[in-house]
Amino acid sequence: MIGRQSIALWLVAAVGFGLIGYGGYLWVSHEPLDEGGVDLAVEFAYQADLARMRAQVEDFEASDQWEETRRAALREEVLKSVNEPRARGQSFMIAGVGALIFSVGRLFLAPLARRSDSG
Repeated sequence: MIGRQSIALWLVAAVGFGLIGYGGYLWVSHEPLDEGGVDLAVEFAYQADLARMRAQVEDFEASDQWEETRRAALREEVLKSVNEPRARGQSFMIAGVGALIFSVGRLFLAPLARRSDSG
């Protein structure tokens, strides 16, 4: 008969498999943009910022320095938003592997502990 502790550990193992599966799904379903896609997203965001600035400030002229710093900041923002789902998927997979190792390790070491206690 299976004890209560081993049922709980099997449930933790099942949760670990679930976390690994969900993390793998996030990892695979969100492919990173290629360089052209990143450049296109940066240009679109830059043009939107430029239009917003011109609407807010009369006679706004973007200097070369403002343009470079704004494009660099937008590029970082785009790359972060593109890579965030994959990083979250990796975190789920790491947590799942940890839960799986913990539960399976406890399940296999429990009989050894019982033998050493009785002997």
